[in-house]
Amino acid sequence: MTANSNIHITIRGGNFIGKGAEAMLMVVRDSVKSAFPEACFWAQPLNQQECQRFEANGFNTITRQKPKRFIGLLDVIFGTLGVSIHKQVTLEQYRKKSCRNIFQISNVVIDISGFVSSDQFGPRSARSRWKLYSAAKAAGNKIFFMPQAWGPFKNREVRLFTRLLLSNADLVCAREQLSYKYLVDARCVKRQKTIIAPDIAFQFSASPPDNAKQLLARTNCIDPSKPFITITPNMRIYERTSGQETNNAYFLELEKIMDYFLKETQCSIVLIPHETSLGRTNDPELCKMLLDKVQQPQRACMLTGNESAADIKSVIGLSEFLVASRYHSLIASMSMRVPATVIGWSHKYDELMKEVDLEQWVTDPVRRSDALAMETIVKAWEKRDTIRSALQKHVPKIEDSARTALNRMIDIIKSVQTG
Repeated sequence: MTANSNIHITIRGGNFIGKGAEAMLMVVRDSVKSAFPEACFWAQPLNQQECQRFEANGFNTITRQKPKRFIGLLDVIFGTLGVSIHKQVTLEQYRKKSCRNIFQISNVVIDISGFVSSDQFGPRSARSRWKLYSAAKAAGNKIFFMPQAWGPFKNREVRLFTRLLLSNADLVCAREQLSYKYLVDARCVKRQKTIIAPDIAFQFSASPPDNAKQLLARTNCIDPSKPFITITPNMRIYERTSGQETNNAYFLELEKIMDYFLKETQCSIVLIPHETSLGRTNDPELCKMLLDKVQQPQRACMLTGNESAADIKSVIGLSEFLVASRYHSLIASMSMRVPATVIGWSHKYDELMKEVDLEQWVTDPVRRSDALAMETIVKAWEKRDTIRSALQKHVPKIEDSARTALNRMIDIIKSVQTG
């Protein structure tokens, strides 16, 4: 901890595993740094490799110490009541294990999770999130939930724990109208502390185009001077659709899409793993399965998933078209004005495409199993110039609005600095 700073920020939900989580992490870091140059940032990496990446990007890393049961219970009780029972500690005190609550290291917690609180994740997830942030409140932190998808909350337990979770938040942001409606209808939020604001990843900058060209060349991928499309397969959709391995319904649809572009167009294909290891099978394995089935292997390749979010966005920016199953890859394409179509699995995709009048180009094999992804994607490809025009018309306003949540957050943090 630096001696001349009283702003210590723990960021939750940001990591270098998902490209969207990385993009939002960098946006928060840079936005806070511009307002508070001496602010200290804290993160809890999942492994040593991620620890190194956090530290290389200006974060202090800490590991979570499991509190004694009695202390944990006190945190839940007093945190839910909005009462602080722990004092902030120094890094030295923390390393000596003298702190009883991991959030004693900070006075601000910023949550940038993309989509966690919903019936789709169940009561256990909702309960765990409430307990975690009860500890943050018990340690006296200001708590911000930056723009993310919320709901639905038909499950009674999910609704209850989300209501408790957000009861002591200083700011809750929904990134689209439907999520806001879910929160309000379930009485999970205080309206005066809740806003609608676009995803902060709209403020994330791509690396220069030359970086993407060099990346593709280094990986012996495709010739970036020739037309190519990008696809971001999503293992979470694969897990939620019927069939196993190469007989999975989502996999078969992606296989047909790749076959179409290789046979009917001059484009090559770049598969992009947008989320890598989580201790379970993830996007790289799915990309590899698809690549093994491709009919013209000389015109298709995959990235490793270890590339930076800025470089991935730059690669998408060079492509002719994106078939997006990862939410933040869709944001990347919108930012770069690259036409895209969507194979999604939650309302967050529908709502984002509505913002740019392109909701007709969304299919959803999880919630709408009768959707014909192939037919929609072919039509979207044929209408790509129209899609690009819609992006050019609507996205600048979204990018400007994406500053709303960041500015509101910074205004509230100023009370920590002066308090």
